[in-house]
Amino acid sequence: MVSVIRAIVLSAIAQVVLLAALIGYLFVHTDGTAQAYALLAEQNAAHYTDEVAKGLKDYADEGLRNQYNDLQIQFSGERADMQNFVDRRIDLKLSTFLNENRQ
Repeated sequence: MVSVIRAIVLSAIAQVVLLAALIGYLFVHTDGTAQAYALLAEQNAAHYTDEVAKGLKDYADEGLRNQYNDLQIQFSGERADMQNFVDRRIDLKLSTFLNENRQ
């Protein structure tokens, strides 16, 4: 009976040791993989920004900037219009709801 209990305790200790080793390995492996992907992403971003900067120099800078600014102004106007529309719809729903509850 003592040998059975001893075997169970030893197997439990072995499981804990193996689990700790597995967790340690996975932590080191995922950390290394994450660092490799972060380095790759940083290199790709640097390459992309270099290409964009090179492209901006190749084209007419002022005309491109003006076109970009015009687009940004247009999009900001559209966002403001959408927000006003949503605010009016909410106000309409609230006033309709309050009027129905008063009657």
